[in-house]
Amino acid sequence: MTPPVTTPPVAAPPAAATPAAASTDTTAATSAATPPVARSFAPPVFAGVLTSLPEALRAQAADAWVDAALAEHASVASFARFVQELMYLAAPPELIVAALDAAREEVEHAQASFAIASALAGEPLGPGPLPVVEPREVDFAELARTTFDEACLEETLGAMAAQEAAERCVDPEVRAVLERIAVEEARHADLAWKAIGWALASGGAAVRVALEEARDTLPLSAPARVEDDDEATEALLRAGVITDAWLARRRDHVAATVVRPALQALLEATPGPVAAPPAPPAAHSGKPEGNR
Repeated sequence: MTPPVTTPPVAAPPAAATPAAASTDTTAATSAATPPVARSFAPPVFAGVLTSLPEALRAQAADAWVDAALAEHASVASFARFVQELMYLAAPPELIVAALDAAREEVEHAQASFAIASALAGEPLGPGPLPVVEPREVDFAELARTTFDEACLEETLGAMAAQEAAERCVDPEVRAVLERIAVEEARHADLAWKAIGWALASGGAAVRVALEEARDTLPLSAPARVEDDDEATEALLRAGVITDAWLARRRDHVAATVVRPALQALLEATPGPVAAPPAPPAAHSGKPEGNR
């Protein structure tokens, strides 16, 4: 967010497909980054991780960590574009600095995720070429809406997912990586909220309308109880992997109980545009009508 904060919709080359396993990063499902290649992207610091996993589960976990790594790698380009958009709209320097810091953190997330995937796969893995992310000329309303859609929900959910995986993971080194990702993805979500707050304060009525429309796409309520995880999901959680099924069961809950109230609070805390006062009546000339 992982927001960003945003993940670019880039297409993979037709010659190969990205692994279809689930990811610890919620943006992986929408990121069609290029497939991994046999190259080192990080030092082999996790050579002994998750050695107790059965072979079939180990291969599934490796694919899932590759998906997570590719999503984190693609997020670097998304943050680079986000920086351009902030600068295009003359954003305050603290937002630009935070976005640059987030891009650096996404590089480190990608490196750690590729290192874990490489250890599980038994061979070095790294990202292939990433298509260029085209810049966008955005106004305040477009920035607010795309940041909300691509980051506020997804980064919040991603941080919660990483924390959940950390709590379930049986390997201390992988757990430490997930705990760091959870903290930093939560920081990326906070950056997204600060960015839309700035856009709302700066951009006038159009931004408020865009965010009210975004709010109205979110569920008003969610099931009171999230279904228990099945055995396969539990096994992957022990390997630090969040499945698509786990995310799907929690997405509406997070949207209704966390994200929608936060957006509503932001809208209520930010004054709306002040209506222009009525135009004063034209000065009377003192002459009767018709006698100019």
